[in-house]
Amino acid sequence: MADSVTYYAIVRKGYPVERPAGMLRRTVHERGTRDEAINKDLQWRRTGLIVEWEARSFEHDLEVVTDDQAAHIIEDFRTRWSTPD
Repeated sequence: MADSVTYYAIVRKGYPVERPAGMLRRTVHERGTRDEAINKDLQWRRTGLIVEWEARSFEHDLEVVTDDQAAHIIEDFRTRWSTPD
């Protein structure tokens, strides 16, 4: 079981926190930390983007969001990504 989960919205021009370009999460367990990004299949997969952002090597900003905000954003992704372009 996770000790804590922090969600991050990927924000950039045209993609505000309310409708971000992507979503990341950092899960901290007693055995370590796992960073993941949500993909278009709505599955979480490992990523190095949070570490890159912390090292100032990621080209976009991350903004911490609450669990409720994250749930809303993920539901928006579900709607956007299930609709063909």
